[in-house]
Amino acid sequence: RCKSPLIFRLTRQWFLSVDEIKDKMIEENEKVRWLPEFGRKRFHNWLKDAVDLCISRQRYWGIPLPIWVCEKCGKIEVVGSFEELKRRAKTEVLEDIDLHKHQVDKIVLKCFNCDGEMRRVADVIDVWFDSGIAPWASLGYPYRNREIFERLWPVDLVNESQDQIRGWFYSLMFTSVAVFDRAPYKAIAMNGWVLDEKGEKMSKSLGNVVWAKDALEKLGADVLRLYYCWESSPWEQQNFSFKIAEEVKASLNILWNALIFFETYSKENFSFSLENLKVEDRWILSRLNSTIKEVTSHLENFEFEKAGKKILNFVVEDLSRTYVKLIRDRAWIYSSERNVPLSVLKVCLVNTAKILAPISPFISEEIYQRLEGNYEKSVFEAGWPAADEKLIDKKLEEDFECAREFLEGILAAREKAKIKIRQPLREAYIPFDVGEASVLIKTLANVKKVKVGMKEELVEVETKFGKVYLNANLDEELREEGIFRELVRAIQEERKRRKMNVWEKIKLRIGENELALKIVEKFGEKLMEEVGAESILVEKMEGGKEIEFGKEKISFDF
Repeated sequence: RCKSPLIFRLTRQWFLSVDEIKDKMIEENEKVRWLPEFGRKRFHNWLKDAVDLCISRQRYWGIPLPIWVCEKCGKIEVVGSFEELKRRAKTEVLEDIDLHKHQVDKIVLKCFNCDGEMRRVADVIDVWFDSGIAPWASLGYPYRNREIFERLWPVDLVNESQDQIRGWFYSLMFTSVAVFDRAPYKAIAMNGWVLDEKGEKMSKSLGNVVWAKDALEKLGADVLRLYYCWESSPWEQQNFSFKIAEEVKASLNILWNALIFFETYSKENFSFSLENLKVEDRWILSRLNSTIKEVTSHLENFEFEKAGKKILNFVVEDLSRTYVKLIRDRAWIYSSERNVPLSVLKVCLVNTAKILAPISPFISEEIYQRLEGNYEKSVFEAGWPAADEKLIDKKLEEDFECAREFLEGILAAREKAKIKIRQPLREAYIPFDVGEASVLIKTLANVKKVKVGMKEELVEVETKFGKVYLNANLDEELREEGIFRELVRAIQEERKRRKMNVWEKIKLRIGENELALKIVEKFGEKLMEEVGAESILVEKMEGGKEIEFGKEKISFDF
């Protein structure tokens, strides 16, 4: 830390010979799964060039080196156990002795070679050697916990940084092959370094350190964990950025909002049902099961960043931005078919909680408990979901993917024509047929028909799958429906402003004029259903909320 140069000098030390086990270590390395794969080659090179292992250190604290040397004839002996130490000692060794330097150095052994006295060397064992024997020494093996050790060892995975190739990975391999003639681990995953936002090493002297405590307080554990399982591969260097981490936080908020949507619309008279599924229901269930299948594979292969990306893509793009938007009308509290889309949404949320739980446990647990629970069984006890192959329809998924691309183009065409999304339009043209997935375009682009073909006289936008065309011409019928849609939106916003529950009914009053009478006569029943009104009264009125449609107006109150 003070930047002073270190002076190296040769001293006499104790070594373990590597030659007898080097080839076996190289052989065992080939059986280990390395993540990333380049770790195998690096470790192979380290093993190939390995020299005898120095195991002694001149310190006070540490495991005393169990080597005794005769003061008379110089004979060297290694004591292999506490029982052997008690047998060889010239004086009684108490059972509760602390086998560290301050007591073990007092134990004198009798030399069998010359009847002289043997005293322990002053050195302690290098802590790297300690780390190498940790898997069995921590259990007291072979004297205690033999069954536990044999069941758990070799370990499934060791997860450490890349510098451990010459450190812990090596000490584990060396001691394990020396004692058990096999590798101590089945797989090794290496972590990359976390750098600052500019890619520079974090240092207190540079003032660019991000402390874990501060990151946890600002982002929360769920966000921080998901950020690391989303932004980059575990073995890659990561430039830590609060700004990018906030994007991950926004995605978790989207998942939470989907839960709130379900809870809001399922409070009254909800009954679980998966009968008579519509195309959007079949599509989201297909995407859910495809996601479960892919995430399971990624996690089993330690591809955490791919798993995180798949989960968030499903939550944001599939569930929130597509499915929830498609089912808004069907899920409305007074809709006769609301049970099915809400049931499908619940299935998606429950299973998302299960596959997200290993990465973001807290939000996953909360979602699971609020949907399933009695707080007696954790999401971690619920079992890992298995993908239902019968529900996966790849053709439908591909059609929806194309339809989403065309939807973006048609929405861009609306902006080009300066027409609001609530204004229905007659038709849109796409380059090729997307089958049942056209419902996505009809619903979210608010067009009556989707046709295949080219209409160059219409509003045109290029997409990656070809050009789309939008008929932006309005007739009186479309204009009236657009006014109806704006009225529904305004009433819903007023309900929200007054903090009304979705199931609360209103008595709607509309100011009498020619436009209001025309809209109520044509859309009255539908208006009552969509705004939760038990009655509509058109009468002369003062005040209320007023909406302008060019030179015309409609006012309302409730």
